[in-house]
Amino acid sequence: MKTKHVWITQYALTRGIEEYQSVEVDGSGNASVPDGNTSWGNRFVRAVHVHFSLADAQKRAEKMRRAKIDLLNRQTTKLIHLQIKVVQR
Repeated sequence: MKTKHVWITQYALTRGIEEYQSVEVDGSGNASVPDGNTSWGNRFVRAVHVHFSLADAQKRAEKMRRAKIDLLNRQTTKLIHLQIKVVQR
C-alpha cells in the first residue's frame, strides 16, 4: 500500500468532497481513510470514489449530482402520473 494525497467523493452530495493529505491506497485504488464516525477508526472507500486530483474529484461529483437529478426527475414523473386506487376489502 502506498500513502497518497487524495480527494474522496463517496459523500460528495451530502458532506462535500473530502481531502486527505496522507491515505493508504492499495493496488486496486481502494483506500482506507480515517473516520471519527466508526468505532474502528477507518472506513473503506472504493476506487471509484478515490481521486488523485481535485479536478477529477469535481468531475465525479458533478456526474453524481446529474445522476441524482435524473433520478429525482423520474420519481417526480411517476408521482405526477400516479393515480390513487380505492381497494374494497
